[in-house]
Amino acid sequence: MTASRDRIRRSGNALRQVLEFLYPKDPDLTDRLIKHFGSVGAVIEAGKYQLMQHGISESNALLISMLPGLVRHMEKQKFGPHPKLATLGAAEKYMATHYIGEIIERFYMLALDNSGKLIECVHIQSGNEDSAPFYLKNVMAEVIRTKARAIVIVHNHPNLTPRPSQADIDCTLQLMESLGAIDVPLVDHMIMIEKRAMSIRGFGFIPEYRWMAQAPANKLMRGWLTGWDMDEAATALSPRRK
Repeated sequence: MTASRDRIRRSGNALRQVLEFLYPKDPDLTDRLIKHFGSVGAVIEAGKYQLMQHGISESNALLISMLPGLVRHMEKQKFGPHPKLATLGAAEKYMATHYIGEIIERFYMLALDNSGKLIECVHIQSGNEDSAPFYLKNVMAEVIRTKARAIVIVHNHPNLTPRPSQADIDCTLQLMESLGAIDVPLVDHMIMIEKRAMSIRGFGFIPEYRWMAQAPANKLMRGWLTGWDMDEAATALSPRRK
Protein backbone atom coordinates (compact mmCIF):
# COMPACT_ATOMS: atom_id res chain seq x y z
CA MET A 1 0.00 0.00 0.00
CA THR A 2 1.39 3.41 -0.95
CA ALA A 3 1.82 6.14 1.66
CA SER A 4 -0.89 8.17 -0.06
CA ARG A 5 -3.42 5.32 0.01
CA ASP A 6 -2.50 4.58 3.60
CA ARG A 7 -3.24 8.20 4.58
CA ILE A 8 -6.60 8.03 2.79
CA ARG A 9 -7.44 4.77 4.59
CA ARG A 10 -6.48 6.20 7.97
CA SER A 11 -8.42 9.43 7.30
CA GLY A 12 -11.49 7.39 6.33
CA ASN A 13 -11.21 5.28 9.48
CA ALA A 14 -10.84 8.39 11.64
CA LEU A 15 -13.87 10.06 10.07
CA ARG A 16 -15.93 6.88 10.47
CA GLN A 17 -14.96 6.56 14.15
CA VAL A 18 -15.88 10.18 14.84
CA LEU A 19 -19.26 9.91 13.11
CA GLU A 20 -20.09 6.55 14.69
CA PHE A 21 -19.35 8.07 18.09
CA LEU A 22 -21.49 11.12 17.37
CA TYR A 23 -24.30 9.23 15.59
CA PRO A 24 -24.29 5.62 16.88
CA LYS A 25 -27.83 5.01 15.54
CA ASP A 26 -26.86 5.93 11.96
CA PRO A 27 -23.97 3.60 10.96
CA ASP A 28 -24.38 4.41 7.25
CA LEU A 29 -23.86 8.16 7.68
CA THR A 30 -20.18 8.10 6.73
CA ASP A 31 -20.84 6.19 3.50
CA ARG A 32 -23.66 8.57 2.54
CA LEU A 33 -21.48 11.62 3.10
CA ILE A 34 -18.57 10.15 1.14
CA LYS A 35 -20.91 9.24 -1.71
CA HIS A 36 -22.37 12.75 -1.80
CA PHE A 37 -19.12 14.74 -1.48
CA GLY A 38 -17.01 12.34 -3.51
CA SER A 39 -14.19 11.45 -1.10
CA VAL A 40 -13.14 11.32 2.54
CA GLY A 41 -11.10 14.49 2.08
CA ALA A 42 -14.04 16.34 0.53
CA VAL A 43 -16.22 15.47 3.53
CA ILE A 44 -13.62 16.77 5.97
CA GLU A 45 -13.10 19.92 3.91
CA ALA A 46 -16.80 20.54 3.24
CA GLY A 47 -17.24 23.13 5.97
CA LYS A 48 -19.78 23.53 8.72
CA TYR A 49 -22.75 24.78 6.72
CA GLN A 50 -22.54 22.15 3.98
CA LEU A 51 -22.39 19.39 6.59
CA MET A 52 -25.40 20.83 8.41
CA GLN A 53 -27.43 20.42 5.22
CA HIS A 54 -26.89 16.66 5.56
CA GLY A 55 -28.27 16.24 9.05
CA ILE A 56 -25.12 17.05 11.04
CA SER A 57 -25.78 19.31 14.03
CA GLU A 58 -24.06 22.69 14.13
CA SER A 59 -21.72 21.72 16.98
CA ASN A 60 -20.77 18.39 15.37
CA ALA A 61 -20.29 20.01 11.96
CA LEU A 62 -17.95 22.51 13.59
CA LEU A 63 -16.01 19.64 15.19
CA ILE A 64 -15.65 17.84 11.84
CA SER A 65 -14.59 21.06 10.11
CA MET A 66 -11.75 21.35 12.63
CA LEU A 67 -10.26 18.01 11.58
CA PRO A 68 -8.04 19.45 8.79
CA GLY A 69 -6.31 21.71 11.30
CA LEU A 70 -5.69 18.78 13.62
CA VAL A 71 -4.38 16.68 10.73
CA ARG A 72 -2.06 19.51 9.64
CA HIS A 73 -0.66 19.74 13.16
CA MET A 74 -0.11 15.99 13.42
CA GLU A 75 1.60 15.77 10.01
CA LYS A 76 3.89 18.74 10.77
CA GLN A 77 4.95 17.14 14.04
CA LYS A 78 6.45 14.20 12.13
CA PHE A 79 9.16 16.50 10.71
CA GLY A 80 10.28 17.87 14.06
CA PRO A 81 10.91 21.57 14.77
CA HIS A 82 13.98 22.07 12.56
CA PRO A 83 13.96 19.69 9.56
CA LYS A 84 16.61 19.81 6.84
CA LEU A 85 14.99 21.45 3.81
CA ALA A 86 17.99 21.72 1.53
CA THR A 87 16.21 20.59 -1.63
CA LEU A 88 12.99 21.44 -3.42
CA GLY A 89 11.74 17.88 -2.89
CA ALA A 90 12.23 18.06 0.88
CA ALA A 91 10.58 21.47 1.10
CA GLU A 92 7.64 20.26 -1.00
CA LYS A 93 6.93 17.37 1.37
CA TYR A 94 7.19 19.62 4.41
CA MET A 95 5.00 22.40 3.03
CA ALA A 96 2.34 19.97 1.81
CA THR A 97 1.42 19.42 5.46
CA HIS A 98 0.65 23.13 5.87
CA TYR A 99 -2.06 23.13 3.23
CA ILE A 100 -4.12 20.05 4.08
CA GLY A 101 -7.75 21.11 3.79
CA GLU A 102 -6.95 24.76 3.14
CA ILE A 103 -9.50 26.67 1.07
CA ILE A 104 -7.84 30.10 1.19
CA GLU A 105 -4.39 31.29 0.15
CA ARG A 106 -1.76 31.38 2.88
CA PHE A 107 1.69 32.83 2.47
CA TYR A 108 4.67 31.39 4.37
CA MET A 109 8.38 32.06 4.59
CA LEU A 110 10.92 29.33 5.32
CA ALA A 111 13.83 30.85 7.21
CA LEU A 112 16.86 28.61 6.62
CA ASP A 113 20.43 28.49 7.83
CA ASN A 114 23.35 28.07 5.42
CA SER A 115 22.90 24.28 5.30
CA GLY A 116 19.17 24.40 4.58
CA LYS A 117 18.09 23.56 8.12
CA LEU A 118 14.81 25.22 9.05
CA ILE A 119 15.12 28.00 11.58
CA GLU A 120 11.41 28.82 11.51
CA CYS A 121 8.41 28.52 9.22
CA VAL A 122 6.74 31.91 9.41
CA HIS A 123 3.12 32.54 8.47
CA ILE A 124 3.28 35.91 6.74
CA GLN A 125 -0.35 36.51 5.82
CA SER A 126 -3.58 35.03 4.53
CA GLY A 127 -5.90 36.02 1.73
CA ASN A 128 -9.03 34.56 0.19
CA GLU A 129 -9.79 31.74 -2.25
CA ASP A 130 -8.07 33.55 -5.12
CA SER A 131 -5.18 35.59 -3.72
CA ALA A 132 -3.04 36.53 -0.75
CA PRO A 133 -1.60 40.03 -0.68
CA PHE A 134 2.18 40.26 -0.75
CA TYR A 135 3.74 42.77 1.61
CA LEU A 136 7.47 43.06 1.01
CA LYS A 137 8.13 44.84 4.29
CA ASN A 138 6.56 41.97 6.26
CA VAL A 139 8.88 39.43 4.66
CA MET A 140 11.95 41.61 5.16
CA ALA A 141 11.06 42.14 8.82
CA GLU A 142 10.82 38.38 9.37
CA VAL A 143 14.13 37.73 7.59
CA ILE A 144 15.82 40.07 10.03
CA ARG A 145 13.97 38.77 13.08
CA THR A 146 14.74 35.10 12.37
CA LYS A 147 18.35 35.81 11.37
CA ALA A 148 17.77 33.75 8.23
CA ARG A 149 20.76 33.07 5.97
CA ALA A 150 18.48 32.09 3.07
CA ILE A 151 14.73 31.97 2.56
CA VAL A 152 12.05 30.25 0.50
CA ILE A 153 8.64 31.83 0.08
CA VAL A 154 5.57 29.64 -0.35
CA HIS A 155 1.92 30.15 -1.06
CA ASN A 156 -0.89 27.94 -2.30
CA HIS A 157 -3.44 28.08 -5.10
CA PRO A 158 -6.67 26.61 -3.66
CA ASN A 159 -8.29 27.00 -7.08
CA LEU A 160 -5.63 24.57 -8.41
CA THR A 161 -4.32 26.98 -11.04
CA PRO A 162 -0.99 25.33 -11.93
CA ARG A 163 0.84 28.41 -13.19
CA PRO A 164 2.17 31.44 -11.33
CA SER A 165 0.48 34.74 -12.05
CA GLN A 166 2.46 37.70 -13.31
CA ALA A 167 2.03 39.17 -9.83
CA ASP A 168 3.68 36.03 -8.36
CA ILE A 169 6.67 36.48 -10.66
CA ASP A 170 6.91 40.24 -10.08
CA CYS A 171 6.85 39.92 -6.29
CA THR A 172 9.56 37.26 -6.51
CA LEU A 173 11.83 39.60 -8.47
CA GLN A 174 11.13 42.47 -6.07
CA LEU A 175 12.02 40.31 -3.10
CA MET A 176 15.24 39.07 -4.72
CA GLU A 177 16.32 42.66 -5.28
CA SER A 178 15.49 43.75 -1.73
CA LEU A 179 17.22 40.75 -0.15
CA GLY A 180 20.39 41.58 -2.06
CA ALA A 181 20.85 44.59 0.19
CA ILE A 182 21.22 42.35 3.25
CA ASP A 183 23.03 39.47 1.49
CA VAL A 184 20.28 36.88 2.03
CA PRO A 185 19.40 34.86 -1.10
CA LEU A 186 15.89 33.86 -2.08
CA VAL A 187 16.22 30.17 -2.91
CA ASP A 188 12.81 29.68 -4.52
CA HIS A 189 9.16 30.70 -4.64
CA MET A 190 6.99 27.60 -4.34
CA ILE A 191 3.31 27.54 -5.24
CA MET A 192 1.58 24.57 -3.66
CA ILE A 193 -1.11 22.87 -5.73
CA GLU A 194 -2.56 20.41 -3.24
CA LYS A 195 0.54 18.35 -2.28
CA ARG A 196 2.75 19.31 -5.24
CA ALA A 197 4.91 22.39 -5.77
CA MET A 198 4.98 24.58 -8.82
CA SER A 199 8.49 25.96 -8.43
CA ILE A 200 8.96 29.35 -10.07
CA ARG A 201 12.67 28.60 -10.11
CA GLY A 202 12.48 24.98 -11.22
CA PHE A 203 10.10 25.65 -14.09
CA GLY A 204 12.21 28.54 -15.34
CA PHE A 205 9.71 31.37 -14.97
CA ILE A 206 12.72 33.38 -13.81
CA PRO A 207 16.00 32.35 -15.49
CA GLU A 208 18.38 30.29 -13.39
CA TYR A 209 21.20 32.80 -13.76
CA ARG A 210 19.08 35.36 -11.90
CA TRP A 211 18.77 33.02 -8.94
CA MET A 212 22.45 32.06 -8.87
CA ALA A 213 23.61 35.66 -9.24
CA GLN A 214 22.41 36.21 -5.66
CA ALA A 215 25.02 33.85 -4.18
CA PRO A 216 27.07 31.96 -6.81
CA ALA A 217 29.12 29.96 -4.30
CA ASN A 218 26.27 29.10 -1.92
CA LYS A 219 25.91 25.30 -1.58
CA LEU A 220 22.23 25.56 -0.75
CA MET A 221 21.55 27.57 -3.89
CA ARG A 222 23.54 25.15 -6.06
CA GLY A 223 21.95 22.01 -4.62
CA TRP A 224 18.33 23.14 -4.39
CA LEU A 225 17.09 21.31 -7.51
CA THR A 226 19.03 18.10 -6.80
CA GLY A 227 16.81 15.07 -7.38
CA TRP A 228 13.94 17.14 -8.72
CA ASP A 229 12.47 16.03 -12.05
CA MET A 230 10.74 18.82 -13.97
CA ASP A 231 9.01 16.41 -16.35
CA GLU A 232 7.63 14.31 -13.50
CA ALA A 233 6.45 17.43 -11.67
CA ALA A 234 4.77 18.77 -14.82
CA THR A 235 2.98 15.46 -15.32
CA ALA A 236 1.82 15.40 -11.69
CA LEU A 237 0.45 18.92 -11.99
CA SER A 238 -1.11 18.59 -15.44
CA PRO A 239 -4.35 16.84 -14.35
CA ARG A 240 -5.12 19.93 -12.30
CA ARG A 241 -5.05 22.23 -15.30
CA LYS A 242 -8.36 23.86 -16.10
